[in-house]
Amino acid sequence: PIDTFSAVVNGERLVIPSRIYERAKTIFKGRDQAEEQMWACWFSRHHNGFVREDCLRFLLRSRELRSFSIPYILKLAEEYVVELAELILSSFAVLPGRALTRFVRENPAWIPLMQQRCRSYWNCYYRNRYSCFEEYPGQLIIKELHTASR
Repeated sequence: PIDTFSAVVNGERLVIPSRIYERAKTIFKGRDQAEEQMWACWFSRHHNGFVREDCLRFLLRSRELRSFSIPYILKLAEEYVVELAELILSSFAVLPGRALTRFVRENPAWIPLMQQRCRSYWNCYYRNRYSCFEEYPGQLIIKELHTASR
């Protein structure tokens, strides 16, 4: 069985794999931008952190980021690779504000769980790098999400 998580996006429940273990695809050639973003979202769940980073960079460079990409991006912010959270934080302004607001409202349990995971990874791996949890990139993203959802 595949480990998954779910999120509601525009009223529809998405079931997303926690990790995928298939051959990496880093060039996203689709019929259109939406299809290319879908491929980047899918491979952002890859077991290789470098592939996840390439996918994240692709998504953050997209001209019109689709709302279905929000849970894929935010999931990367709460994982153990803090460099991904740093990248999301530095590019937070490109995330679609209305889609973020709707996502937070449709998924009320997401932020508390995200915060718990961020705190856990900070405590285990990044306490020396970020002496205060409030400075940890994942927590700063959570603050941005609170601001965006108001």
